[in-house]
Amino acid sequence: MDTKHALIIVLAAGVVLLLGGLLFSLGFARYAPPEKGSPVARYIIGGHPVRLRVANTAFAIGEGLSGARQLRQDEGMLFFLERPVQTRFWNKDTLLDLDVLWLRDNAVIEIAQLRNEPEHGRIVISSPGLVDAVIEMPLGWALRNNIAPGALLERE
Repeated sequence: MDTKHALIIVLAAGVVLLLGGLLFSLGFARYAPPEKGSPVARYIIGGHPVRLRVANTAFAIGEGLSGARQLRQDEGMLFFLERPVQTRFWNKDTLLDLDVLWLRDNAVIEIAQLRNEPEHGRIVISSPGLVDAVIEMPLGWALRNNIAPGALLERE
């Protein structure tokens, strides 16, 4: 085989590999992390305005606040679940201590604490029943703001 034919074969193989890789990656694009993080929206919880990162994809829900190093006192994350479920949250790769507000029909039904993994080890907490949303806020936020079961979540 001469050099010209070998070059054509190598170039054709490269094009096939490139197109195959592109098609393969497009098939898995829905599993990719969001480009710029979760969108932020303004809400009111029990009369207190907050800024919540909205976890609106399976990836964002799974990731949560993992790796976050700080939150402002009025900042947290809101997880909308597809339907009311008994669920569990854990602190894998969570660097912050958090208040976890379990919600059903836009009302807080219980508040739990989730401590950071580096200091407290891996912890899993369960919802007190069926919930359709969960909010994570900096630890102590609910107590400082007198948030208790029955507090309502409203869009600002």
